[in-house]
Amino acid sequence: MFSILSVGLLVFLSLSQATAKEKPQQALLAHGKSMLWDVQVLSATEIRFGTEGEPRVYTPQHLIKVGLRFSYIGPSGEVNAPSAYLRDADGAEFRMLGNFETLDDFPFEFTEWLMSGSDKEKTKMIESGQTFGNCLFYYFSLAEAAKRADIMLLFGDLQPLMIKIKNIE
Repeated sequence: MFSILSVGLLVFLSLSQATAKEKPQQALLAHGKSMLWDVQVLSATEIRFGTEGEPRVYTPQHLIKVGLRFSYIGPSGEVNAPSAYLRDADGAEFRMLGNFETLDDFPFEFTEWLMSGSDKEKTKMIESGQTFGNCLFYYFSLAEAAKRADIMLLFGDLQPLMIKIKNIE
């Protein structure tokens, strides 16, 4: 009897651990809401030069990868893409690079629009409540002087969100 309970408990614990590994729970680094956007910052990490599968930055700068989940919550209609910047403590701003990646099937029709980052000429018909993927990774290149663990994310019309960057040396 004791061995059957022990085996059952071990199987339950093993399955629980396997499930936890398959679906990791991400703690939010920051969350902000404005009149137009609801934004969750899921991750912010410095990427080392030459990391396989990541963009290469050939300048003495640091590549920062920020994972976002966001929804448009403004009125339905023609919408400018949200701009995305990082700002350091000295007020220097760093625009997103011209690429991003996603964890799920992201509609290609939105790629160019999002990359335009508030270009007044490029609007897209967006429905209120539209969500843009499960997690989009934006890339930023920061100068050496801006390399700090704490930095602000500016996104669309949101108030700046303070985020902590992992792996900063």
